[in-house]
Amino acid sequence: MVRTETYFIDGKEVEIIYETNQNEDTDAIKRLILDLCTNFDICKAFPKLTFILKLLDNKNAGEVTRKDLEEGKRIVYINAIPETIKNLKFTAAVIRHEIAHIYNYEKSKAYRDWPKIIKKFKLIIDASNIEQSIKKVESFDARIILAAFIRKLIGEGLGAYFNLFTNKTVIYHKKNFEIFYSLGLKSAINIKSAWDQYKKTKNQHTFKKLTEALSMGEYTIGLHIIYSILFLNREAGLDYLFALEPMKCIQEYERLMRAKKDFTTDINTPLVSISSKKGIIDYSTLLKELNT
Repeated sequence: MVRTETYFIDGKEVEIIYETNQNEDTDAIKRLILDLCTNFDICKAFPKLTFILKLLDNKNAGEVTRKDLEEGKRIVYINAIPETIKNLKFTAAVIRHEIAHIYNYEKSKAYRDWPKIIKKFKLIIDASNIEQSIKKVESFDARIILAAFIRKLIGEGLGAYFNLFTNKTVIYHKKNFEIFYSLGLKSAINIKSAWDQYKKTKNQHTFKKLTEALSMGEYTIGLHIIYSILFLNREAGLDYLFALEPMKCIQEYERLMRAKKDFTTDINTPLVSISSKKGIIDYSTLLKELNT
């Protein structure tokens, strides 16, 4: 039996829908949701947020859907399985991550226009499930996953940022910067290795390996990019990042990385660049290599 509860926090509506049995665990998730909506600043940007606890058809701990976003619905789905609802710290990170995607969609024109961008590659896609559509492309065109990688670096980077930090727990410190750089560097090296293998064979096996490497890099490199911009330019706030198109955001990251003087030469090297060839991964260089 579906049950709905409605709360108001600072004049904002919070709707919690249970499409699963209520118990002590779901009650704890409710308290968690209400706490986040009280203390997580991004939540306060929306007049209404809906949270649905249900058994999802996939393995995701939580998700938002593009169809809901395009219809103006701000809904976070939480997978009501033991691995999710019994781990409140993990679930809090998942919810912050998904709310960041909602905020990103509403603030970022580039995020909303992604279906139009993909259609430039002359693909017939399902706009409500772009990622699955890309996976079904028989020609496994590397241009698509590279374009997706650049776009998702910022969206998933912001999501990963909110996995770790709330607005009240961010500490911008050199040590954090170095840790996130190190994690991102490992992903960048893995991507380069997978790319080199794909170039040699261009078969489905190496394409899959490349896709996996890029998918992991979206989070680790993306987190590094977001943290680096906020760390190196203290005047840049989250709204500034949300307003930038992904390529502009990466170019700003690259500029800041190359301008700083207080770290080692290695850490001055951007992990990603768009066309300057200064990054370990340079987007324009990879595109050119596809045509050789």
